[in-house]
Amino acid sequence: MFGKLKKIAILILLLLSVISPINSEDNTANYINIAKSLSKAFENAAKVITPSLVNISSLKKIEVAGFSNDPRLELFREFFGDEMFRRHFQIPKGRSRSRQGLVPNGMGSGFIWNDKGYIITNNHVIDGADQVKVKLQDKTEHVAKVIGTDPQTDIAVLKIDANSLIPVKIGDSEKLFVGEWVIAAGSPFGLEHSITTGIVSAKGRAVSRGEQYEDFIQTDAAINVGNSGGPLLNLDGEVVGINTMILSKSGGSHGIGFAIPINMATNIAEQLVDNGEVERGWLGIAIQDLTEDLRNSFSFSGEGVLIGDVNSGSPAEEAGLQSGDIVIELDGKVMNSANQFRNIIASTRPGSSLSLKLIRSGHNMEMQVRLGKKPGNIKKQQAEMLEATNGTSIENIGLEVIDLKNLSNRKKYSKTKGNVIVINVESMSISEMSGLQIEDIILKLNDIDINSAVHLKELIKESDLKKGIRLLVETDNMKRFIFLKKQ
Repeated sequence: MFGKLKKIAILILLLLSVISPINSEDNTANYINIAKSLSKAFENAAKVITPSLVNISSLKKIEVAGFSNDPRLELFREFFGDEMFRRHFQIPKGRSRSRQGLVPNGMGSGFIWNDKGYIITNNHVIDGADQVKVKLQDKTEHVAKVIGTDPQTDIAVLKIDANSLIPVKIGDSEKLFVGEWVIAAGSPFGLEHSITTGIVSAKGRAVSRGEQYEDFIQTDAAINVGNSGGPLLNLDGEVVGINTMILSKSGGSHGIGFAIPINMATNIAEQLVDNGEVERGWLGIAIQDLTEDLRNSFSFSGEGVLIGDVNSGSPAEEAGLQSGDIVIELDGKVMNSANQFRNIIASTRPGSSLSLKLIRSGHNMEMQVRLGKKPGNIKKQQAEMLEATNGTSIENIGLEVIDLKNLSNRKKYSKTKGNVIVINVESMSISEMSGLQIEDIILKLNDIDINSAVHLKELIKESDLKKGIRLLVETDNMKRFIFLKKQ
């Protein structure tokens, strides 16, 4: 026993001698050495990534026939002269002005993925381009072929024909932790081969809505215009993300930048190279986050995501999933956000089987689901104006509804089993703040089916809005839950 205590005491003394040296000069020297070591790590990472960085120029064709028809082009020609004009718009000397020219459409960064000439960047860097040029570290320029793009993750893969390419070292974004040092590399404002440093501020961020698949790494490393598509590195010089966007009112870096995890990016890139498109798993449900109020309404506490609706004929329906199920685990991973759930499903190949743990009416359940292939995107038609003159106002929640049977364009909603539709939501009301929208069809209040607009008004009048009520609503043939509560 004494021997163990002696060893512990010696270890403590050794640690104290490292943390708090007796000599203040030694203490200062230690701090300087620590700073130099970190600086050396940044230097080494920069040396590793620089040969693999590329600058990307997106060019677009325009008609330059009759320059005087466009005052901007005429001013450019008059100010810089005919020779500079020809070079800028890539018009051979001696040729007529009456031809197409290529003008800058965007700029960004990228990195050499492998020695076969494949380059990964952001889709928005090359979106809409008629020609894409890649400049390597040795200043040589190459016209790139666009192999494939995936706007939903903002990934694009290019290919160039060049020799002696040096690909990046790919890391593992799953092993990143909040607080870890990272390095953003690229060409901010066209300043090639620049690096900035920071830390991982957060993981699993989603900053937009709609059909995007987002699982961003948030960093305070400075990311600016031109950094898009460039790599985010760890201190070993391994690529762990792709710099993609910033949150900024001015357009400059405010220390809130976002990068696509490299694990997600390479999965997408591999599919684009192999198939020219991305196949995503599909379950066929509407999934939503569980707010505190929704948890309370389902008498549930803990982590999970809520199934609002299940598509008819979908893999989810076939597996037996139901509206109101709370998914607590997906393939062994605890679910804490709808975005996390969507990303896992989308990144899993069609035909794969996944295990689910869920809560249904307070009971634990387990089941297997076999994913289908996500259907192609269908652009939503612009909503028609609701033609109604005899709506029912529910003033205490700032809502106006009408019976569907009284709509002149009721055929548009022939597939729904609901009876009441929202035709107006008062600004800043609890209905608006809770997420109710015009054209939402209200199906249930708590577990009571809504028969008519008057029926809904009566139920709300009888309800205790300070405790809150749960609505089941349908939007574009998909259901979700909304909780209304007066503060």
